[in-house]
Amino acid sequence: MADTAVSLARLRPDTGEIPWHRLLGMELKKVVDTVAWRILLGFIVGMSLAGLVGVEAMGIANGLIAVSMVLLALVSVGMPMIGLFTMTSEWDTRSIMMTFLIEPRRWRVVVAKAAAALLVAAVVLIVVAVATLAISFAISAVRGDSRLMSEIVESFRYGWLYQIVSETCALGLALTLLGIAWGSLLLSTPISMVAVAGVALMPAMAITEVFDETMALWFGQMAPVLWLTGEEPFGPWVITSVNLWCLAPLVGGFWRQSRREVR
Repeated sequence: MADTAVSLARLRPDTGEIPWHRLLGMELKKVVDTVAWRILLGFIVGMSLAGLVGVEAMGIANGLIAVSMVLLALVSVGMPMIGLFTMTSEWDTRSIMMTFLIEPRRWRVVVAKAAAALLVAAVVLIVVAVATLAISFAISAVRGDSRLMSEIVESFRYGWLYQIVSETCALGLALTLLGIAWGSLLLSTPISMVAVAGVALMPAMAITEVFDETMALWFGQMAPVLWLTGEEPFGPWVITSVNLWCLAPLVGGFWRQSRREVR
């Protein structure tokens, strides 16, 4: 209890309120200090790099195409995991009790967790992008193949690289937000994983099967993804999809965390 009192005194030196940057730093520190977080991030980065080597070794793709495939797999699987794990991990271990003791206004904790998840996702995406490009360069050098540099030069010239980077980053942060929303609503890591997988795979397929593709575009979950990847223009269907599959669980999750009793 004495240690807790000292920590509270440090966090609230004058005003009795934890500054936002310290609250965010507290959430980011958990990523560094927690074994489960290290395992998760190590698994995501390790599988991404192993996937690139496998794709290159099996001749499925090489160069920028291989890097793009790995980054797409990363944002599709890894980014939602980062989002939901940020919101659920402390509820699973009940350490959220101490967090709410330090900052009783729960909405500030939830906002800090969401911001931390987006920052961690952005850093992981950058690290994997740089690492996969470096490995792809190394593989090309061993093979004596200079096409990768030519591809990058051509991509700069025609704007392809900017398009790939911007679409990948936007999609990655959007899927991180999806994980934040469902993790915040369900507050259980395994249940949230099943829910996010279900949200990613089932609704649009089911709606298309029962109705048609137009209805799936409006009420399925794929409209934002199709818009961010440039396959569909922005329209009211994007807003409807975002509200239904991301904003609604996000608001519900924030409300639930503000009300739920910690046991």
